[in-house]
Amino acid sequence: MPGLKELLKDEDKVTAGYCPDCDAVNLHPGPQGGMSTNFACFSCSARFNGAFVLESGRVELLFFHRTGKINEADRGLFSRQNLCDWLKT
Repeated sequence: MPGLKELLKDEDKVTAGYCPDCDAVNLHPGPQGGMSTNFACFSCSARFNGAFVLESGRVELLFFHRTGKINEADRGLFSRQNLCDWLKT
Protein backbone atom coordinates (compact mmCIF):
# COMPACT_ATOMS: atom_id res chain seq x y z
CA MET A 1 0.00 0.00 0.00
CA PRO A 2 1.48 3.40 -0.95
CA GLY A 3 2.41 5.76 1.85
CA LEU A 4 1.41 9.43 2.11
CA LYS A 5 4.59 10.56 0.33
CA GLU A 6 3.83 8.38 -2.71
CA LEU A 7 0.19 9.52 -2.81
CA LEU A 8 1.21 13.19 -2.73
CA LYS A 9 3.75 12.55 -5.45
CA ASP A 10 1.05 10.97 -7.63
CA GLU A 11 -1.30 13.91 -6.96
CA ASP A 12 1.31 16.42 -8.13
CA LYS A 13 2.02 14.31 -11.20
CA VAL A 14 -1.66 13.96 -12.12
CA THR A 15 -2.50 17.66 -11.77
CA ALA A 16 0.54 18.35 -14.00
CA GLY A 17 -0.93 15.95 -16.58
CA TYR A 18 1.42 12.99 -16.05
CA CYS A 19 0.18 9.41 -15.98
CA PRO A 20 1.00 7.93 -12.54
CA ASP A 21 1.74 4.57 -14.18
CA CYS A 22 4.12 5.47 -17.03
CA ASP A 23 4.99 9.18 -16.48
CA ALA A 24 3.84 10.15 -19.99
CA VAL A 25 2.04 13.49 -20.40
CA ASN A 26 -0.75 11.70 -22.23
CA LEU A 27 -3.84 11.61 -19.96
CA HIS A 28 -7.09 12.33 -21.79
CA PRO A 29 -10.53 13.05 -20.28
CA GLY A 30 -13.50 10.89 -21.20
CA PRO A 31 -17.03 10.18 -20.00
CA GLN A 32 -18.21 12.23 -17.01
CA GLY A 33 -20.84 11.80 -14.32
CA GLY A 34 -21.46 14.01 -11.31
CA MET A 35 -18.11 15.39 -10.17
CA SER A 36 -16.04 12.52 -11.53
CA THR A 37 -14.42 12.08 -14.92
CA ASN A 38 -12.84 9.04 -16.52
CA PHE A 39 -9.31 9.48 -17.85
CA ALA A 40 -7.14 7.31 -20.07
CA CYS A 41 -3.44 7.33 -20.77
CA PHE A 42 -2.93 6.90 -24.51
CA SER A 43 0.67 5.76 -23.89
CA CYS A 44 0.17 2.79 -21.52
CA SER A 45 -3.64 2.30 -21.80
CA ALA A 46 -4.19 2.82 -18.05
CA ARG A 47 -7.69 3.99 -17.14
CA PHE A 48 -8.53 6.18 -14.15
CA ASN A 49 -11.49 7.90 -12.49
CA GLY A 50 -10.97 11.20 -10.72
CA ALA A 51 -12.38 14.54 -9.62
CA PHE A 52 -10.83 17.98 -9.48
CA VAL A 53 -11.95 21.28 -7.95
CA LEU A 54 -10.64 24.81 -8.28
CA GLU A 55 -9.58 26.03 -4.83
CA SER A 56 -8.13 29.52 -4.40
CA GLY A 57 -7.03 29.62 -8.03
CA ARG A 58 -5.29 26.24 -7.80
CA VAL A 59 -6.50 22.93 -9.19
CA GLU A 60 -6.99 20.44 -6.34
CA LEU A 61 -7.34 16.72 -6.85
CA LEU A 62 -10.18 15.23 -4.78
CA PHE A 63 -9.58 11.62 -5.78
CA PHE A 64 -7.93 9.68 -8.58
CA HIS A 65 -7.85 5.90 -8.82
CA ARG A 66 -7.12 3.20 -11.36
CA THR A 67 -10.05 1.46 -13.01
CA GLY A 68 -8.25 -0.90 -15.38
CA LYS A 69 -7.04 -0.62 -18.96
CA ILE A 70 -8.70 0.81 -22.06
CA ASN A 71 -9.04 -1.17 -25.25
CA GLU A 72 -9.00 0.17 -28.80
CA ALA A 73 -12.82 0.29 -28.95
CA ASP A 74 -12.95 2.54 -25.86
CA ARG A 75 -10.33 4.98 -27.16
CA GLY A 76 -12.98 6.90 -29.08
CA LEU A 77 -14.77 7.74 -25.80
CA PHE A 78 -11.83 9.88 -24.71
CA SER A 79 -11.05 13.39 -25.91
CA ARG A 80 -8.04 14.12 -28.07
CA GLN A 81 -7.44 17.06 -25.71
CA ASN A 82 -4.91 16.22 -22.98
CA LEU A 83 -5.54 16.71 -19.26
CA CYS A 84 -3.44 19.89 -18.96
CA ASP A 85 -5.48 21.67 -21.65
CA TRP A 86 -8.75 20.27 -20.28
CA LEU A 87 -8.05 21.61 -16.76
CA LYS A 88 -7.56 25.11 -18.22
CA THR A 89 -11.16 25.19 -19.53
